[in-house]
Order: sequence, then C-alpha cells, then structure tokens
Amino acid sequence: MMAEKSNQRILETEFLSSSAAQTARNNLLAQVLAIYEPNWGGNWRALILTGSMARREEAWVRENGRGRLLGDAELLAVFDHRGNLPSQGECEQLQQRLALALKRQGLQARVDIGRIRSPNLRRLGSGLFAFELRACGRVVAGDPEVLGRVPAQDAAQIAREDGWRLLANRLLEWLEARWSRDWHYALCKLYVDMGTSRLIFEHACAAGYRERQMRLLRWSKQSGTAWQAWVERVSAATPYKLGERQLPAWRWQELRHHALSDAARLWAWERVQMADPEGNGITYQQLANWYRRLAWRERFRGWLAAARALDVRECRRWPAWICRGWRASPRYWVYAGLERLLNEGKNAPALPPWLPLPAQFGRGWELGLVENYRRLLVTTRS
Repeated sequence: MMAEKSNQRILETEFLSSSAAQTARNNLLAQVLAIYEPNWGGNWRALILTGSMARREEAWVRENGRGRLLGDAELLAVFDHRGNLPSQGECEQLQQRLALALKRQGLQARVDIGRIRSPNLRRLGSGLFAFELRACGRVVAGDPEVLGRVPAQDAAQIAREDGWRLLANRLLEWLEARWSRDWHYALCKLYVDMGTSRLIFEHACAAGYRERQMRLLRWSKQSGTAWQAWVERVSAATPYKLGERQLPAWRWQELRHHALSDAARLWAWERVQMADPEGNGITYQQLANWYRRLAWRERFRGWLAAARALDVRECRRWPAWICRGWRASPRYWVYAGLERLLNEGKNAPALPPWLPLPAQFGRGWELGLVENYRRLLVTTRS
C-alpha cells in the first residue's frame, strides 16, 4: 500500500522546465555567494560548482508552489594553504542562513559545500571525483584558473575501487531512503550509478549521465545478453534522474523489485574483478583479506576522521577501534557489513558486531548500516 501511494504521488510530480530550472540554478548560486562570500571570500581562493548541477543534469520539481531540488547541490570552496579552514559549527550556521534565504526565493535545496586547501587539489588522485571536477567543474567565484591544479586524467585512469565504492555508497543511500518521500530519486540514482560503476570497470566512464547511458548501451550490444535486462533498467532510470520525464507505475515496481538483486550481482562481480583480476578463482577468506589491504596510513586517516564525528560520551569505543584499526578502515568495516546484508539478507542473524558504531537496541540491519555511513563516512573520502 505504501508503494502504491508513493507511485501515485510520483506520477503527479511536475518537473521544472529547462528554462525554469536554469533560473532556479542561477538563484541558488546567487544566494550561495550572498551568504558565503562575505564570510569566506577574504580567505577562499575560489568557489567551484561540481556534480550534476555543474553539468546541468540536476532535477528540479515543483512542489507546494516552490521549486525543490532532488538530491543536492555540490560546491567546493578552495582555500589558500595558510590559515585555518572554517569550522563545522560555522558551516552549519551558514547552511541555516542559506536555507532561509532560499526559502524566501521560493526554493528548497540541500547545498553541500566541501572545503579543501589549494595544494591538495593536486593530490586528489585517480578517482571519479577528480575526473568530473576537472572535466565539468565550474568556477563561480575567485580564481578562474584554479581547476588547472586538478590532475588531468582519462576514463581509463579512474581506479576500479572508486567505482566499487560508488556502488556501495549508493546502496547505503538507497537503504536509507527507500521508505522516504524521495525513494524514487534515490532508486534512480542507485541505478544510474550502477551503470557508472560498471563503466569504470570497463575503462569507459564519461563525465555526464547522458553520455554514460549511450556508452552503456553500446557496451551491452557488444557484450551479449547476460546484462541486457539490467542495462535496460539503468536506461529507464536515467531520464528521471535528469529531470526529463516521469516513469510509469509498472516501471517503478520493476526497478524497486530488482534493485537489491541487481546491485548484489554487480557488487559480487566487481569484488571478484578487484580481488582476482586474473580469474584464477578465490576463496571467501581471500575476499575477506582484501578488505585489509589498505596501508596503515590510509586506515589511520579513516579512524581519525571517524573519531572527530564521535560525541565525547562515545570515547569508550576507542579500545575496540584500536583493535579493528589494525585490520581495516571504518569504511571497509561498514562495507563488509553491507556485503553480509547483500549475501544473507533477512536470514542474517544479527547486525555484525564489527561495525564501528553498534546499532541501538531494536534497530535493524539497514538502520545500523545507514547510521554508520551517515555519521562516519559521508564527510570523508578516507
């Protein structure tokens, strides 16, 4: 019944036209500059728009007379190597002011503004974020040449592990959103980024969803029928993710029914490709050991970022974290829990005890994983 009501509401959703979406985008950026430039403008080197909005691939809907952004707007504030970065408390205060300013403009949108020092742009590495930032990033304030500091790379240089991590993150976001009012958007985002993840493994990723869709269709024709139904579902989800057209109710039911099984199949295939690229066959223990392969420095950075997210009262977790830190990073412990959920589903006996943050009493698998993801992983790439 819940899904049927949600489907009915989705069919009544109205996307903004391309011109109205452009106006909403411009108004949002104007408000960002009006709020942030007086506070950070003297210290930042540049403000960069990235993500879907930089590619003009975001989706706006009309809701209660307002324009609402599905997903979020992503920006990156680049600061000089001297001085301190803005604190988390300061960022939260400015976000509250921005939300009120957008509301006065008849807009509702989540805006995520990351912070980075200018020298670190050269250290972003061979990942999808750096690839898209260099290819599609748009400087909206400050030094117009700052993107030249991001290393140039082509699709073949994107690390396959980055594609697998993208799949894991979208799965966790789907688990969080699938009973919310925006489950339809999270579902389409999961599907289109399943396609992105697979293209990364095929060294054929592109910087935009439209081009990725075409490349995936070409790959499907060349690879035979094994993945054809899945590719069709990815292609069906893409226009909704881009805010171009609605999907019929039967298609929503199909996507929702196959989401976890499609993701689990892709997850298993990618994990084998990373742990056994020669195709010699591997044991479960070898797969488990793969999670422990990160250098100690990378694991330490992950646990340090997790510690910053802890409340003072939660410092008692440190002894257990020190023991787990020798084996894997917080991110990989959470991903290991996600893999167990995909493999065992409702048959899993309990939330695994190895998660950095154990679930509160009465909370199930999905909420426990989502809590770990939101509190410990979202704000860091470690």
